[in-house]
Amino acid sequence: EEKNKPYQDQVYYALAEVDLKKGNRAQAIENLRLSVATSKDNDFQRVQSSLILANLYFEKPDYFLSQAYYDTALQALPKEHPHYDSLQNKSQVLTELVNNLIIVQTEDSLQRLALMPEAERMKVIDGIIAQYAEEEKKKQEEEMLRQSDLATLGQNRIEQQMNPSGAWYFYNPSAISLGFTEFRRKWGNRKLEDLWRLSNKQVIAVWEEEQTLASSDSITSDSLIAKISNDPLKRETYLQNLPLTPEKLQQSNQNIIEALFNAAFIYREGLFDLVNAEKTFEQLVERYPDTSMNKHYLLSCYQLVVLNEKLGNKEKADYYRNILTSNFPTTDYARILGDPAYVQEMERKNKSVDEFYTNTYRAYQSGQYYLVVMNCDDAVNRFPNHPLLPKFEFLRAISIGKIDVADSLAINLQRFILHYPKHELVALARDILDQLSKLDPSVSSRIQIPGDTISTSSGSETPKVTYVIEPQSDHFVLIMANPFQTDINALKIRIADFNERAFRLENFYISDILLNDTLQIISIGVFKNASKALDYYHQIIDNEYVFSMLKGKFYEVYAISTKNYQLFYQDRDISQYKVFFEKEYLKKN
Repeated sequence: EEKNKPYQDQVYYALAEVDLKKGNRAQAIENLRLSVATSKDNDFQRVQSSLILANLYFEKPDYFLSQAYYDTALQALPKEHPHYDSLQNKSQVLTELVNNLIIVQTEDSLQRLALMPEAERMKVIDGIIAQYAEEEKKKQEEEMLRQSDLATLGQNRIEQQMNPSGAWYFYNPSAISLGFTEFRRKWGNRKLEDLWRLSNKQVIAVWEEEQTLASSDSITSDSLIAKISNDPLKRETYLQNLPLTPEKLQQSNQNIIEALFNAAFIYREGLFDLVNAEKTFEQLVERYPDTSMNKHYLLSCYQLVVLNEKLGNKEKADYYRNILTSNFPTTDYARILGDPAYVQEMERKNKSVDEFYTNTYRAYQSGQYYLVVMNCDDAVNRFPNHPLLPKFEFLRAISIGKIDVADSLAINLQRFILHYPKHELVALARDILDQLSKLDPSVSSRIQIPGDTISTSSGSETPKVTYVIEPQSDHFVLIMANPFQTDINALKIRIADFNERAFRLENFYISDILLNDTLQIISIGVFKNASKALDYYHQIIDNEYVFSMLKGKFYEVYAISTKNYQLFYQDRDISQYKVFFEKEYLKKN
């Protein structure tokens, strides 16, 4: 009846409880979904239904939908709730898994679309555009209907206040005293649907609500996800993401490799789902058996041996064991499988290296710098591939700085950065280089190593180009990072996420271009003037979500005018523009 419409979420929840007692899980899931979908202002009920639904999907398992409903529940669950931390951790693991599976699904769909004849490709894209337009039209109609329902609900509540005996317990103040936050206040007047968090301005998903990877048989039924940098009703939006060149196809395959590898380990270590872990590792090695392309091939084969032994699949375990022992007999993985004592031998050697490093570090602490240099040179020869080798080389560089001139320290630190760009000590090496440059600005011009393109010198030499001061012109914000250290595509996605949250009303363009062999520029814009660009600069540079993946790695962030961007790209001297930016932008604002 119309008078019970505001209580639909509670009615569906009550029906689901009956279904679960009868053992009818499928019908219970359907009623819980309806409970969540019809719950508009009752956070208590939304959380209750979402959590049960998330657990049921987790048990199936259907991790996509489980993640979506855990996420929905956490939006309204107060942090003081006794199970908040455990639920949040579980949701984060699932979110990481879903993100990686979406990457695989996305790249597969884009690759299939790229392989189509042009006419067929355009037909599919036009179909996606038409479906998007239809969905937008439906959303507008549903929003109008929802607003009408809210008006009716308001009137009903007035009547209920005049007749409190008819109130349900869900609206009792004592039942709501847990302090659930208001979903609409935080997220706005959006319709709560399955997977609503997966639908935003970054992606267009052509999939049904409960479609999974296994049921994706064609492009039109796939989850075709394309990052939107302009109008979703234009063909160009979709064409720009297609891997139509060998370089783009190679990058697409690398994205798939990394996502499959990450997903497999999340299944194993995060969810303890050995079956799906085994399936995902197998997919990775079967699709990409070329070790020059797939750097995770050997480790994945080893994992397949271990997982299949645990699952009792002896034939498959022996198959992957044979791949390693026959085709890669000198690798650690093959030696471990062929000789159980090899693990103990490796542990003995590692202990020996650990002790040698500890003694070398103690020598450094006691000022025996010549001994440190000797030990580190010895370590390079004795342990050429050991994980501790970068630490030996860093100690060597610092010790040389103690017994030689500053230029020697700077040269060795730059070499360390070039040889180990992803190591945790790179950040400290850069800090030391920055301090050297401040003490002696000319040092950077004396220590350039051939091939070093990542100097962060802030010297005050005369600029090779003359940058112009134009605060009222169009601006960009540039983020520069080393593509060998950082997944540029993942970084762009995080920037787009930040834009969606912090600058929802803006329609910023995100693009990337190579600056040199070791640096890639991500440009965000366009900003109407320097003030707006600086406002964005200060907000994003303090954003932990965006810059956590750059922690300990080289990166630079600047605001720059359109004209100066052209000059900068022609000159490609970071240090010169850094001086200009700090003087004309940061110090004046």
